[in-house]
Amino acid sequence: MSDWAAFTPSPRSSMTLLTASWSTRYESHKEMKITAGEWEAFMDDLRQTLDKFGVPAPEQAELKAIVESTRADIVVKPEATPAS
Repeated sequence: MSDWAAFTPSPRSSMTLLTASWSTRYESHKEMKITAGEWEAFMDDLRQTLDKFGVPAPEQAELKAIVESTRADIVVKPEATPAS
């Protein structure tokens, strides 16, 4: 049995953070000004970590979908550049 299969999240696990309200997620990240490129780098790091620890593909897909669902609340929108 892999370490992942033996993992049982507690009620206070980090998944609680992923399901926090929109305003909480937005407020806690807005000053970080996370760009789309930074988000993609984070998602790549997540994928590599899940691969390293042998997390099965279905569970990876589920976790990535949950994390990806928070993107709009975390990633800043590009600033519009004034026309010259």
